[in-house]
Amino acid sequence: MKICFFTSQKIGSDIGFPIGRIDHAVESWAGDYKKALASSTNAVFLNLFQANKQGIAGKITDNPAFAIVGQTGEGKSFLTKGLFLCHSLLKALTLYIDPKNEMKAQYMKIKAKYEADFPKMEFEIEQAREAIEDEEQLYWVIRGIEYKYYKPVVDYINNIHFVSLDAKEESNHGALDPLVFLHGDACKKISVKVTEELLGEKYTKEDKFEIAFLESLDAVMSEREKGKKVGLLNVFERLLDSTDEMISTRANLALRKIKNSQMELVFSHGKNSAVDMDARITVLGVTGLNLPKADEKITSDHKESLIVMYALGEFCREFGERDRTQETIIFVDEAWFFNKTEIGASILMSMKRVGRSQNNFLGLITQSISDVETEDDSTAFGTIFAFREPTETDKVLKYFKLPVEETTQAWYDNMTKGQCIMRDPFGRTARITVDFQLPEVTVLFDTVETKMKNTKAVA
Repeated sequence: MKICFFTSQKIGSDIGFPIGRIDHAVESWAGDYKKALASSTNAVFLNLFQANKQGIAGKITDNPAFAIVGQTGEGKSFLTKGLFLCHSLLKALTLYIDPKNEMKAQYMKIKAKYEADFPKMEFEIEQAREAIEDEEQLYWVIRGIEYKYYKPVVDYINNIHFVSLDAKEESNHGALDPLVFLHGDACKKISVKVTEELLGEKYTKEDKFEIAFLESLDAVMSEREKGKKVGLLNVFERLLDSTDEMISTRANLALRKIKNSQMELVFSHGKNSAVDMDARITVLGVTGLNLPKADEKITSDHKESLIVMYALGEFCREFGERDRTQETIIFVDEAWFFNKTEIGASILMSMKRVGRSQNNFLGLITQSISDVETEDDSTAFGTIFAFREPTETDKVLKYFKLPVEETTQAWYDNMTKGQCIMRDPFGRTARITVDFQLPEVTVLFDTVETKMKNTKAVA
């Protein structure tokens, strides 16, 4: 095997979760990631929360943001869910934005599978109680039995606050309404953005309508501050009473577009509570989103999903910003979606700017290295993982500040499933093979139903 001398012998954290091993080879492992693991003695440990801590020698950035990029099927989802699980075991508040709403089903499936054997576990525990008198010995025997039947995994799943937002359920209406979970300028800004996306030129073309909307919004926000339960629907309903036919007609159009659509998650009368921001571990999924593909032009059918994602983005910003003494970590899946529009890009930028001073660790999971490029150091990424994307070899190498030459191109292109290029806050770069070691836990990361066992490691 040819060895790549321009990469680091060490990467990640001195103390952290084991996430894989460094791969010093240039050649391909032909899909056999286990051989890559066996060939390396350089373990990779990672604690993302180390990124913004002071007094750590050798760090070249304090930026807590991290990104995971690459095409589907290379192991991006596996790494993301592994990092989510590991860091959710710590004291931070953890949020995973799951636009495909796939995680809950997989976690519940594994929970049911393990719980099916709990009667056997309870029988063995009862036998142990009858046979062992020493309390300390009994404690450790019971713990061993519980581990045998994966009870700690079930306990962990039970501690996750799964939220599946379905607009068909009336109880979810307004869960992402800015007038429900935001205040002041932040509420006003996102209310304008989602309305602009909803009405397009019909909002911006006529100053008269925009002025009327802002006046109505101010009035409704004032009612809200006095304790009244209100939402964005109330803003449009006030405009229905306008003596100006153009204003009332456009308000009526907005209400008709919103009715019986995904947008009822964002536009409501404020009767329901917002998504809880205080749960320690939250997986927030949305059913029925119609997200455009990365290279697909946005159509009117995508608009509803755009608006929901904008509100989700603002929810993430508020989640990370509201208490700077509390560390928060957010995983945003399908983050490339925000860069499809100017409004989305501005929301994404505001999410990234929360950052170090607020103790917020924002992770973007996306498809292209272009989605994470920035000229602003304050919104760059302290840690980044790049899985193979055959059409972006040179672009990825340039992003990592590596020479674009035959050896580096082969080093990147020859990565097998489960491998990625990693750069840490110390500026070190290496090709790593991802491995979370415990199949009883990593089965939670599966995203594709399959009978092919060898695909599960990098689903």
